[in-house]
Amino acid sequence: MCIRDSYLMSGSNDGKLKIWEIKNLILYKSIPTLKNEKQHFAKYSDRVVIICENTTIFIRNWMTDKVLLRHPNSHNKFITGVIFKTYIFTSSYDGVLRIWNVPEGFESIQLLKSLVFRAKIQAFQVLQNNEMVQVILKNRMSIVYNWEDNIEVRAFTKIDASKVYGLACLQNSSLLVPLRDFTIDIYPWKGDKPSVKLRGAMRRITSTIIDRTNPNFIWGVSLDETIRKWDLSNGNLVKVMKNHANFVEGKLGGCLFIEPLGLIAVYFKKNILVWNLFGELKGKFKVDNEITGIIYNTITASKVYPYSTSTYLIVAMKESKELAIIAVSYTHLTLPTIYSV
Repeated sequence: MCIRDSYLMSGSNDGKLKIWEIKNLILYKSIPTLKNEKQHFAKYSDRVVIICENTTIFIRNWMTDKVLLRHPNSHNKFITGVIFKTYIFTSSYDGVLRIWNVPEGFESIQLLKSLVFRAKIQAFQVLQNNEMVQVILKNRMSIVYNWEDNIEVRAFTKIDASKVYGLACLQNSSLLVPLRDFTIDIYPWKGDKPSVKLRGAMRRITSTIIDRTNPNFIWGVSLDETIRKWDLSNGNLVKVMKNHANFVEGKLGGCLFIEPLGLIAVYFKKNILVWNLFGELKGKFKVDNEITGIIYNTITASKVYPYSTSTYLIVAMKESKELAIIAVSYTHLTLPTIYSV
């Protein structure tokens, strides 16, 4: 998570949150946390982060290392997610979503609402001026809830759970449902039948992203070694981008939209492919360890980043203390440079 233009926060198995100075790729600071506890964190401001460990909420100035607020026993079960949008939203393992207000001076924290759902919360997002939340439950149900007025606005209930292997929320509050028959159903705000079906994939769709240049389009990465682009308004398949079979050594994993350049980066196993929106493969790379995640950032020149102001992919790898850096422009990509961290 980027907490400022030049700093990145990451979790770690050693029980510490780490702040990285992106420009020179050095560890700026380690923040000790509860050992062996999974941390969830969200950006509050350029200097302040919200850190949730077990059932405790911390608000911390990461630059001065000062704990501004500590609120133990915020939930009965351990916290599974946190979002900050005007208010602090936290979810817990027992299906409870809580909304908190923190005064400007951080002298206290006030519980505004506690919503109890019938199953474990898999994911949630905040919608429409922070008045509504969309919650995805373990029983494959998605609920849109106006927490201020205590009203259930929408529940997607008539979905055959046996055919579903995942759910996702779209920002217009519609529901994206990948199915086991390799299609995606888009359920509208009103109505119990899908408004659009996205077809064409020959195997399971593993990841989707909305086209940032035009939110009417969606890109899907599939196990059939393709990337597909669909029109959300009518479900038409607009484009298919195919990988080179001799390069693919495993199923496609996640994808990232590189917004400043209009490029898509796809990673799987130890490999990265970068495409432009015309379906042209701009670069392919292989690193030494399995990739766990990628982000991009635009950074001015330095010792680590030798080019003039440019966009860089920063690649984290499994069981490795190294990061791979790839300079990206619309016309060229550099070979990965490995840095120990």
